[in-house]
Order: sequence, then C-alpha cells, then structure tokens
Amino acid sequence: MKFIIKKNTLKGVKLKGETEAVIPDGITTIGDNAFRNCTSLTSIVIPDSVASIGDSAFCNCASLTSIAIPDSVASISYCAFRNCSSLTSIAIPDSVISIGAFAFQYCASLTSMIIPDSVASIGDHAFYGCDSLTSIVIPNSVTTISWTAFDNRDGFTLYADLCSNLYMRAKRNLRPKTQTLYTVDPEYDYSGKVTLRLLKTVIAENDVVALKILLRYYKSSKRYIDQLISDSIELKNNEMTAFLLDWKNQNIDIEEQEHREELEIERALFANPEELAAKSSQKRITHTSYTEAAG
Repeated sequence: MKFIIKKNTLKGVKLKGETEAVIPDGITTIGDNAFRNCTSLTSIVIPDSVASIGDSAFCNCASLTSIAIPDSVASISYCAFRNCSSLTSIAIPDSVISIGAFAFQYCASLTSMIIPDSVASIGDHAFYGCDSLTSIVIPNSVTTISWTAFDNRDGFTLYADLCSNLYMRAKRNLRPKTQTLYTVDPEYDYSGKVTLRLLKTVIAENDVVALKILLRYYKSSKRYIDQLISDSIELKNNEMTAFLLDWKNQNIDIEEQEHREELEIERALFANPEELAAKSSQKRITHTSYTEAAG
C-alpha cells in the first residue's frame, strides 16, 4: 500500500489487494476522493490528527464494514461515505457540527446511527437509501435539515424533540410513509418553549413522563390548567389526572393566594394614608441612597 501525501494532506492511496488501511499520524486532511473506489478495504483507521475529511473521501468503499471518526473532525463532507454498502454502524463524534449532502447515501447495511447534540445541519439525501436504518433521533441542536435527508418508506421512524420547530414541521411536511414521533429530554431547559398546544399533544399520547418534565417550565392561568385536566379525564388516565390536580394545587393556588395577599396589603395601605406616605418616603430614600452610592 502506498499513500500519496502532500503537505499533511492525504491525496490518495495505491492498493495491492490490502483489506485494511491505517492512515499515518500527522495527516490533518483526507483529501477529496482519497479512498474512492477502494472496494477491497474492509477497515480504515483514521488518526486523531485528522481535522478534515474531503468530498467523496470514502465513496464506493463497498467492502468497508467499520471506521471510527476521531473527535478532531468538524464535518462529514459531501458524499463522504456514499455507497459504503457494507458499513453497518458508524459513530459520529461530538465535534461534528454538520453532515453534508449525500454523506451516507446508499449505505444499505447501516442499522444504527446516533447524531450527537453538536450537529446543527443535515444536508440533502444524507441518509437516503439506508434501507436497514429503521429509526433515527434528531437532537435539539439541529436547526437545518433537508426533507430529502431520509427516504420515504414504511418502517422508518424519525424522532424529533417535541418543543423543536423540527417536530412540528416534520409532522406537516414529511412524506406520509415516514412516521414522526416526539422525544422529551429531561436534562434540557425548555424555558419559554412549552405551550398549551404541546401539553395537549402529550396528554393525547397519555405520556405522563413527558408531561411531568414539561410542566416544570410552564406558567399559566387556572383556566388553561383546567383544560388539561378536562382532557385527561376524557382519556380516563387516572395517574395523569391526579398529577395535574396536584400540580394545580401546588402552583396555581399558591400563586393566586400570593396575589390575594398582595392586594390585601395594598388595600390596607390605601386605608391608612400615613403608613402609605411613610412607605413611599422610604422607597424614595432607598432610591436616593442607591443613586448617591452609584455616583
């Protein structure tokens, strides 16, 4: 085996029937088409020094069954592993932020794929024709995805976070054979993202676990919580109904009680003008002292 190297870039390789390739340390870039059509290779080892994998770098490596991408790589380029038809699994490191168009197209033996939280974009046809792939989870980090990234076939399930725009768009736009289901991450901060509509979706699915997670971040009036309780009662889900009633008593009623107490204090102050004047004077003195201190 002979590697063609120029300035730390692997330009190509000449094989003599070898089935394994170990890329030398110090290589920082695997160039475009470097291993293209190396059909005899079953295994390739990439060193940690590699930061970039070029377009079609491993395209048509039809016998390749395993390869590890080091966490120094930031992107999976255009057609990088296209038509690696014997590849059964591949681990994408947390360093990768984009998966390019056609990156894993026609990897027909690929049975599992974990997309890390670092990935922000997935290109056209990235996983199209991966016939053995039955499901894939899209993390919250993904903000751009092509609707042709996955082919439209029975038995394939796309999982996307319930509170992401991706989930709502997928439900509306993906082709009918692709099933779209939601996920909820107990470690994710959903502040400002939980709506009544999403909570109703969770209740309709009888998903008590997801409801408990999302309600941590939900602020609403008694009227809206009563709507959720009514939905739960209609579904005859006793566990969910009991949880919602407890949540209402612990949150909504406490807020209303605090509001009532504040109103009572205000009414008492207005009924006693001298005390109100003293309170107002105290606030002005405090503000003046703060201003002088700041100056």
